[in-house]
Amino acid sequence: MINIERPHVAEWLNRHPHQVLELGFSSEFEAYLNTLPWAGSHIDWRLLDHKSLELPEDIDADFIESCRRTPWGRHDYLMIMYSGMEPALLCGTVDAISDIDLLYSGAPGTRFSCGADVNDGRVILNCLEFVEYDGYAEFTYPIRR
Repeated sequence: MINIERPHVAEWLNRHPHQVLELGFSSEFEAYLNTLPWAGSHIDWRLLDHKSLELPEDIDADFIESCRRTPWGRHDYLMIMYSGMEPALLCGTVDAISDIDLLYSGAPGTRFSCGADVNDGRVILNCLEFVEYDGYAEFTYPIRR
């Protein structure tokens, strides 16, 4: 079963505006991530300038505002990627942040999302403005100096 077909994700999709993206979007983002240094199943942040945000127990308006000030959070949309071999989801940024645990629940490994925009109906990924979610308590993202 692919992740977007999991019952809890399918239920979320029924309640929120979204778009299921063609596999090419996941492949493009995964190809970009594969150009970065890795340490096991996550980015090797020791080698990249970065910042982190600790997820609160309950995601609230203050946390969402903190995320919206990040490079990836400034976009109207986030692409939720499960793997380069599965369709991704295009979700409103606030909706995705608010329900990140649910959207990635059951997905193995470290999770990655990137900022996206829609221009004249065309989805434009910004792979450089991404976030790594450890699946538990932290968002980590690269910064440009």
